[in-house]
Amino acid sequence: MKKSRVRAVGLAAGVVIWVAFFDQFSQLPLTAPYAQSLGASSALVGLIVAAYSLTNLVGNLVAGYLADTRGRRLPLTVGPLAASVALLLYTLSSTPLHLLLVRSFHGLAVGMVTPAAFTLVADISAQGARGRAMGLAGSLIGLAAVVAPASSGLIRARWGFHPVFFLVAGLFVLAFLMSVALLRVVPMTRLGREGAEEPLALRALLSPCAAAFALMAGLGVLTAHIPLRLEAVGYGKASAGAMFSVFSLVAVAAMASPLSRASDRVGTARPTSAGLILVGMALALLSVPLASAVTWLAMALFGLGFGLVFPASNAAVADAAPGFRRGRAFAVFYAVFSLGAIAGAASSGILVGAAGEAVLPYGLGTLLSLATAIFVARRATKRP
Repeated sequence: MKKSRVRAVGLAAGVVIWVAFFDQFSQLPLTAPYAQSLGASSALVGLIVAAYSLTNLVGNLVAGYLADTRGRRLPLTVGPLAASVALLLYTLSSTPLHLLLVRSFHGLAVGMVTPAAFTLVADISAQGARGRAMGLAGSLIGLAAVVAPASSGLIRARWGFHPVFFLVAGLFVLAFLMSVALLRVVPMTRLGREGAEEPLALRALLSPCAAAFALMAGLGVLTAHIPLRLEAVGYGKASAGAMFSVFSLVAVAAMASPLSRASDRVGTARPTSAGLILVGMALALLSVPLASAVTWLAMALFGLGFGLVFPASNAAVADAAPGFRRGRAFAVFYAVFSLGAIAGAASSGILVGAAGEAVLPYGLGTLLSLATAIFVARRATKRP
């Protein structure tokens, strides 16, 4: 593929990734209050919030299968178009049950996007440059995490819920049109079976999937308990957003910097293990009731760890799978990615309810991160 076409394909994939995560992060401050405004009970609010993540997992697996059997272009066009329809349906929801159904459809639609987009990024990247490519793609996620919650919160405060849904629906329409226009060189039919004798090496996915689970479990703990940590040291409610902005900005800087090339130079295991150690250190700092400045440091360390683990683990997935199975490999990876976030947030809530404080989830998160770092390093040394 010519360089100009590679750039066009990369641009389309990047826009789709950014819009998908802008959508996900923009929903964070909206979903629960919108469900309450429709009369949902506390239990039903929780179900509505969780429905997106649950159907997103299904969408990941569907996208991986379609990307391998029908080409990368199909989920990258159908997914954004379906997501735009889902967002418009939010504005027509009049009962909690309607919202639950729409939210489920929304998660399924957006779940089709991420594995296919990262598969396409891997396809157009040379094997020795995939860490850099994944780092740039990951930095788009970080930028979405910085911009989306604040934007949706401001729009909701001034004009209400519906304009946010209209805005994000419009962004998905833009992503759909760019995919149609720029991905015409990407086959829409069944991929060739070069290397068909080479099966998907599930064992090779153990390390990146374990790293993704540990990373997102730690992030789930932060999401659930950072506000409590800040209140304990005397910070206001707005400080949680600032803390997560620090995390996101450091992660973006790391993924956009030469650090993302570490996996291209020394292999994927070393930066993955180093990043998980930093995540473990961050969680360990948060488990101790120290000064608020330490909390800022911990969030920065977590962001740096995320910036090392994310591109390296994505590159490991790309290297582990032959082209015609790569979509399914990324589907499994991102399903585990989502499961980690769900497990971290849910289990930490249970642990805090049992122990009465947030120290235990932070401590277990530390142990999980460090144990996974050792697991990844040991598996790398055992390979021939």
